[in-house]
Amino acid sequence: MARRSFAIVKARLVLVCFVATCALWYLLPNPGSAEETAIPSYPAANPGKATILFGGDTHFQWGIEELIEKEDALAPVREMQRTFEKADFRILNVETAITDKGEPASGRSHIFRASPGSIKTLTPLKLNLAILANNHAMDMGPEGLEDTRQNLRKAGILTAGVGANAKEASLPVLFRIGDIRFAVVAASAIGDERMWADDKTPGIAKPEQILAQIQAARTLADHVIVSLHWGMEYNPYPMPDQRPLAQQFIQAGASAVIGHHPHVAQGIETSKNTVICYSLGNFLFGSSNPFQTDNMIVLMEFEAKKPGVRGLRVIPITGHYRESGHAPRPLHTTELHSFFPDLWTQSTKINPSMSSRIIEEEDGIRINVD
Repeated sequence: MARRSFAIVKARLVLVCFVATCALWYLLPNPGSAEETAIPSYPAANPGKATILFGGDTHFQWGIEELIEKEDALAPVREMQRTFEKADFRILNVETAITDKGEPASGRSHIFRASPGSIKTLTPLKLNLAILANNHAMDMGPEGLEDTRQNLRKAGILTAGVGANAKEASLPVLFRIGDIRFAVVAASAIGDERMWADDKTPGIAKPEQILAQIQAARTLADHVIVSLHWGMEYNPYPMPDQRPLAQQFIQAGASAVIGHHPHVAQGIETSKNTVICYSLGNFLFGSSNPFQTDNMIVLMEFEAKKPGVRGLRVIPITGHYRESGHAPRPLHTTELHSFFPDLWTQSTKINPSMSSRIIEEEDGIRINVD
């Protein structure tokens, strides 16, 4: 009976993946066709390689807003420009509605809303993709969500994880860096029923909606990167159900799973050129919460015709906003010495094999991925 039930579940999953693949081939440009030119293409600094940067939670309220008013729109990111220039493609979890439209969602303890002019703060970073699958995407309702997407697109920034319905919200974002094809799929496990998209309602994608999309996207891209908004705020470790879910996405074909939401950095595990970063912490957040700690961004390197992630660097950035101000910067060498033991402990608790994979260097932390 158990074998029969497993066979039925497996058959259903195969059917779901087949349907998702068909949907992707219908909704996205056909490989080899003239429509394929619609897929954005970005230059690679080094032929045959591609480097992608991923940063954590970003909004423009609180201390960030005060810093902009005191100085200028570039002040929050001025010390991060050089780091972002190291990447061919840059991604942030943009956790705010960027709009002058819509109505604030009722019953929310915090409404994150920024004017379209706030995008000027991201301009020096040359941001390429904004992840919107998070629990603040719907802070200004459906109208605010759509206006946020349009405002980012006008600035040349792609968006992922939201849409006019569940199918659109779960679709991968496809792009090329040089000759290497990528797909980014994004979802949020944090939110309430008003936020998630369904067959007829706009909103954000759920994790259970993207498994088949990962498998289908793998037929269209060399690498699939999954962005997940998940976990418990200010908890330095992932919850028990997070690792099995991340492993499920890796087994489905993802090269990397990148998490955010806890507002603190969590551990990393790697195996056979795949990467799971459970939480990057914040990037631009502006909070003076005493539980804030230093955060991190990651630089992933890929090579043409080679599977998975070929290189991974962690660049720790400031997050003790009470002492260091709200503009992030890479940690100095002495600060890095303090950050490294925490990341090592967090990672080895998740996966003991990480003990020999995390290596401190002068300008950051190298993680062995093979």
